[in-house]
Amino acid sequence: ANVRFLVDKDPRFYCKHDGSLNNGLEIVTHPATLNYHLTQFNWEKLLSRAVQKRYDAPDGAGIHVHVSRAFFRNRIAIAKLLYFFDALRQSIRIFSHRTSRDLNNWAKGYFPSSYDERMEGYKLEDGLDKTDSLRQYFDDCEERAEHHYIVNICNRSTVELRCFHSSTDPKRVHSILEFVDVITDIANSTEDISWAAIDRVAKERNYQSLLEDMYY
Repeated sequence: ANVRFLVDKDPRFYCKHDGSLNNGLEIVTHPATLNYHLTQFNWEKLLSRAVQKRYDAPDGAGIHVHVSRAFFRNRIAIAKLLYFFDALRQSIRIFSHRTSRDLNNWAKGYFPSSYDERMEGYKLEDGLDKTDSLRQYFDDCEERAEHHYIVNICNRSTVELRCFHSSTDPKRVHSILEFVDVITDIANSTEDISWAAIDRVAKERNYQSLLEDMYY
């Protein structure tokens, strides 16, 4: 009955069981562009219905964003995402609105600099060949990859970003989607992913949900 109430015959999403949830369900949207998510998908209706059914627990649940592997120009672009989420883990934790415990449980780092000296070998500003360094970084992450890492590269068709805390605020959902749009586009460029670059692109695209996000 709860699933029928949430879905309401809307073909754009479905609900399923998730092993990490003791009491609840996972809402999954079908693949769509950012513009479709922001302008055509009725997040307000869906999330208000979730609140009515008390699917608004403050702990544990998360928003996972999948990006098609076909979108990325090569493994170097994915490696830039892997490096960004490891090297700036504490800043990511703040934006994701996760506690350290939740982030470490559900979105582990591969070689986060705060806990692993091995990260020092991948510094992108130390004069090493950036492409070779990133290629090696991707290979090292791939060796230990499993789906609970912050950037899940185990799926054949998608790259999954797992760090974001769940929210029933449509504007926060928009912010997360805008953030992913920006960082994946930067990953595909020749530029390093940095907060300065993210801020510049978000302003160029007038991504107000992201720019006004209290956790950004």
